[in-house]
Amino acid sequence: MASPRAPVRRIVFATQALDPESPILAATVQVVDELAARVGEVAVVADRGTLEGRPGNVTLRTFGALRRPARLVGFARAVNAALAEGADAFVAHMIPL
Repeated sequence: MASPRAPVRRIVFATQALDPESPILAATVQVVDELAARVGEVAVVADRGTLEGRPGNVTLRTFGALRRPARLVGFARAVNAALAEGADAFVAHMIPL
């Protein structure tokens, strides 16, 4: 008999953008919304984005910068901060960093 799995309470979701207006990445918004309907919180880490229209259990940390090295440092800081609050899962979605 399989043991029951604990429910997923919090997911950290790293992506390029959380932007419903993006011609390439808008579908990511639907993925985040679907995850939010199934877990307690989705903590998004993205280069840029907005929480406008997102469920109340979605949070956003951005790390945008003009140069790639600064984006990498910002990304690492944002991911570390999000993970410091605890996470049951980490998803890296279409993010070259």
